[in-house]
Amino acid sequence: MKAVALISDGIDSPVAAYMMLKKGVEVTLLNCGRHEKNLEKVKKQARLLSKFGKVSLLWVDFNIAWKEISEKLERHYTCLFCKRFMYRVAEAVVKEEAADFILTGENVGQVASQTLQNILVNNSAIKTLVVRPLIAMDKEDIIKIAKEIGTYDISILPAVACQYVPHKPSTEARLEKIESEEKKIDISNLLRQILKTKKEIKY
Repeated sequence: MKAVALISDGIDSPVAAYMMLKKGVEVTLLNCGRHEKNLEKVKKQARLLSKFGKVSLLWVDFNIAWKEISEKLERHYTCLFCKRFMYRVAEAVVKEEAADFILTGENVGQVASQTLQNILVNNSAIKTLVVRPLIAMDKEDIIKIAKEIGTYDISILPAVACQYVPHKPSTEARLEKIESEEKKIDISNLLRQILKTKKEIKY
């Protein structure tokens, strides 16, 4: 089987990728990038993860989506709009790569976009299966695995923080409101623009 794994420069997503790799799943890491410094961290993560199975790394310029979302949509919901767009990009890559599912490091309650309600809202953006192996794990257990496999020290290296995170992100978004807001942007066109930037990264 093959997964397209949304990977950030944080702690959780490399652990999620590792958990699938040890099950024999081939993993295409997909980094929705915003800064070169963060990509360097992801490359180091990919190098480590390749010890556990077959790994490739793709990158897309996600600044295209972030700019559009921050300028045209209600800021309170920025994290959800971004995650829904990442899902859409991942779904497109699943089709291009003939993969079986999307893999994420999401964990209930860790951040605003990861409440159960918001995860349901995010799911509605796509039709592809999303697998979340860390969904109910304690953060301490995730960190323990990250330390055991060697990704933790990379994850905690300095990085460029997202400038679009709202001061008070929504934790209980309603799908009707999110879909209404998204009508203000051309989702299909944005998706095409982002996918044009896709490239394989050597790590």
